[in-house]
Formats: sequence, C-alpha cells, structure tokens
Amino acid sequence: MRKKDHIRLALADKTKVTSLDSYAIDYNSIPLFGLDDVDTSTSVCGDRWEYPFFINAITAGGEDCNKINQDFMEVSKKCGINFFPGSYSPALKSKEDEEAYPKGYSVNLGLDKDPQLVLEAIEKSQAKYIQLHTNPLQEIVMPEGDHNFESWYANLKEVSSKSPIPVILKETGFGMNEATIKLAIDLNIPAVDISGMGGTNFARIENGRRTDKSTYLETIGYTTAESLEIAYPYKDKIDIIASGGIRNPLDVVKCLALGAKAVGVSKIFLEILVNEGKDALIQEIEKWKKEVKFLMILLVVGTPISAIKSCSSNSSNKSSSIFLPKKKERKPAPIFCFVLSKPLTKRLKKPPSLGFSCVSVLISERNSSLTSSTISDSISASTTGRSSTTLSCSIMLSV
Repeated sequence: MRKKDHIRLALADKTKVTSLDSYAIDYNSIPLFGLDDVDTSTSVCGDRWEYPFFINAITAGGEDCNKINQDFMEVSKKCGINFFPGSYSPALKSKEDEEAYPKGYSVNLGLDKDPQLVLEAIEKSQAKYIQLHTNPLQEIVMPEGDHNFESWYANLKEVSSKSPIPVILKETGFGMNEATIKLAIDLNIPAVDISGMGGTNFARIENGRRTDKSTYLETIGYTTAESLEIAYPYKDKIDIIASGGIRNPLDVVKCLALGAKAVGVSKIFLEILVNEGKDALIQEIEKWKKEVKFLMILLVVGTPISAIKSCSSNSSNKSSSIFLPKKKERKPAPIFCFVLSKPLTKRLKKPPSLGFSCVSVLISERNSSLTSSTISDSISASTTGRSSTTLSCSIMLSV
C-alpha cells in the first residue's frame, strides 16, 4: 500500500520550475560537426554507457509496481538505456516480490538494512550495481519510518567493503552536502547520486500520508544544481550522477555540464508510462536520445581546427581567460568550450568550477578537413581579482 501511495502522490506532485532553470546555455549559431560525429556515451563505475541518461529507481513491490518495473525493463531493452529498479525492501518480505524484482540490472536498498541482507539481495537479484539509498529526512516524516540512524554509517562501510559489485550512494531527493561526498570518497565508493531537491519531494509525499503534518520539513535539503556545484570539485575522485527534477534533454545536458557522468530520470518517464503506455515512452526516450545530440551540437563553440592544432602544440596557449558574469553579460568563450552561466548561490562560500566533465565530441574520419592526429586538450577559463566561475572541457578529435 505504501508503494502505491508513493506512486499516486508522486504523480500528483508536478514539477514545473527547478534550480536548473537558473542556468543558460551558450547557444552556438554555426554547428561545426554532424550528428554522426557526436558520441553520447559516458563511463560510470568503470562501465561504458551508450547514453548519459537512464531510468532511475522509481518503485518495486506489489502487483501494480512490479508491472511498472516489467514495463520499464522492456522499454530499457528496446531503447538501449540503463534501468535502475526501485527499492528491494518489499522483496525482503514477500517471495512473490522477490521473484518479480528485475534481475541483472541493479538493486536498491536503504542504509537502515542489515549488510548481510544487502549482500544476499545482490546475489538474488544478480545485480550489476547496488544503489544504497540514504533518506533520513523521509524516514523522519514517514509514519512507519525506521529511526535506527546510529547504524547507517557502519552499514555503509561494511557493504562498501564487501560488495562484489560497484556501490552507488544515492540520495532520495534532498541533495548532498560536501561532507557526504567526502565520506563516500573516503570509503572508496565509486559513485554518488546526488538526487537533489526539485523533483519528487518525499517529505511532502510522507506528509500526505500523515494526519499530523510537519510541512516545514519539506524545505530542508539542497537543490540538484546546488548539489552539483558542491560535488564538482570532486568529480575526478568519484563519479557524480545527477537526478532530481529532470524534465527534458536540456536538463540532462545542463547536469552533464555541471559535472555529472550520468543523469537519472524518474517522474517524467513514469507519467508517460502510466498515462500513455510503453510505446509512447519508447518514442519519448528515442526523442531524448536524438535531442541530447542536437544540444551538444548547439553547445560547441569554437574557431577553426587550425587554432586547435596551434593550441595543442603550444603549451603557452593552453588556457584562455573568460569571465562568466551574472545574468546575460557574457564575453566570448574560449576555443571549443561548453558554456553555462548562472549566478552563484549565496549558500556557497567559494565559486565552484563549471564545465563538461564526461561528454567528448568525436570527429570521425569522414571529416576530411581534419589533418591532425588525435588531439586531447583541456581548456580552462578563469578571471583574476573577481568572484567568477571556472569551466573546462576535454575535446577528442580523431582522424
């Protein structure tokens, strides 16, 4: 019943405006590449993913929710994108739910669960990844919530050290602070899903199941954009996955620009599946796959290839100054750089770095205008004496 309540209340909780709307893309009027030249693949936990977005941890347990997961499995196979099922908790109590839980994908359990149960769930589900979700605020608001918080860190530490598959520490819509990300790095956890505020608000959902509501708790946490800003300095130490209020391919690309390796999508895909069916969802995901490529084409700004060759051969030219001021006052971007601009939040004491961390633009052998060998270059942009953002990207040109 609780899972059905979650689905009903989540679908009623509409997402219109999110923190990602504060960012603007730097639109490029002259595309330099064709669609066949753009590689949308990414790497998460050492595995190559063909596309940088996936169906993320929505539900499990009970006839209706199990049917939703069966449909998502079919859609993910048809579209070639990854699928992460929801919580395995119902399968711990029901043989029917255990048998129905998707096999060979990932498995999802909370930090409140005994590590031995988590390890058994990994084996039974034949999972490729384990999403360990942390949701203390939801458990506090939930009428039947678990409050054994004193064991959560020990559980995380034990599972991360014993798990035979990659561990992804996952928030549930309240975002992550710096301390949590550092803790994950210290435990050698390969990835975190920062799952920020802006999408499904589980504090609001649990309040909807209570008579004695505590609505003030619904405002606690970090937005998706804030969480990504916080996580960005650590993107070379741990894989960052973004989720929370993702509505369209533009949100996906913005998250990638903010340092995410991949982007989890939940409610919008659930709405289409429930209201319009599998075929409609397949069509929508195919549309997203194309439009992510379109957006990458629009976001690439630059100068002729000869300038790139000069930049790569002369170390003194490997940096270019740029200041991304607030609002729309932008100066020209450096060579082949992906640009986002946003006023920094007051919460952050230091301006974070912004830029594409995982998207490579691959120029194929078909492009006869290229004469150089493989070029891999990082271009950083900074300003002196002012508060500003820094952004960088890696462009791979193959001939």
